[in-house]
Amino acid sequence: MVKLGVSITMNSNHLNEQKLTYFQHLGRALKMAFKAGIAADILFIHAFFPFIFDNYFSRYIKRTYEEIHNSEGKG
Repeated sequence: MVKLGVSITMNSNHLNEQKLTYFQHLGRALKMAFKAGIAADILFIHAFFPFIFDNYFSRYIKRTYEEIHNSEGKG
């Protein structure tokens, strides 16, 4: 593992640890990035209109945490 700054690290063994091919990892990461973008947009809207999407973001965080931790090392 190589440290590239305060909190950035590079783990050349990450794909092996996750038991994923490059393209499996790419697909999973892009899917999660897309969902995170939608969640950020919804949170932005919620900032101005607190009466809508009142618990969407907290549910998103819980679901994402479970998805990441349930899939670790499973490929």
